Amino acid sequence: MLLIALLALTAVRIAAASAYPLVDDETYYWVWSRHLAWGYPDHPPAVAAMIRVTTALAGDSPLGVRLGPILMALITSLLVYDLARQMFDRRAGLLAAAGYQIIPIAAVGAIIAAPDAPFILFWVLAVWCLWRARTSGRAWAWYGAGLAGGLCLMSKL
Repeated sequence: MLLIALLALTAVRIAAASAYPLVDDETYYWVWSRHLAWGYPDHPPAVAAMIRVTTALAGDSPLGVRLGPILMALITSLLVYDLARQMFDRRAGLLAAAGYQIIPIAAVGAIIAAPDAPFILFWVLAVWCLWRARTSGRAWAWYGAGLAGGLCLMSKL
């Protein structure tokens, strides 16, 4: 049920992302994606790398630029669900995923290509990996948390 709802919401976001022209910041980040670097005057490189990947897949179009945040919001919701489910129960996971989807940064931010989408995804992934490391004791979870934390820093700071 959750997956169906998230896929439906993703389809709506894809339609919305295709229907409107890019805003100024998105165009700025799209230009960065044409000239990848380790950093830019006002942001780290993750947003440019994200746009580079999605425009390679979906073309140089509003959807191509915005596909990254849309997919990242979907993945973030699944991670939020799984984390809350592991910590509490299935109902808590559903409520957490639904709650994530209605907060403004997710509801609006999932359609706008900005540094927030990769930042939130990698932050949630780092927390998810830390929880897995704590509960499973497996080394991969610690490595995953470190990698996700590093990618988080490459997204916003």
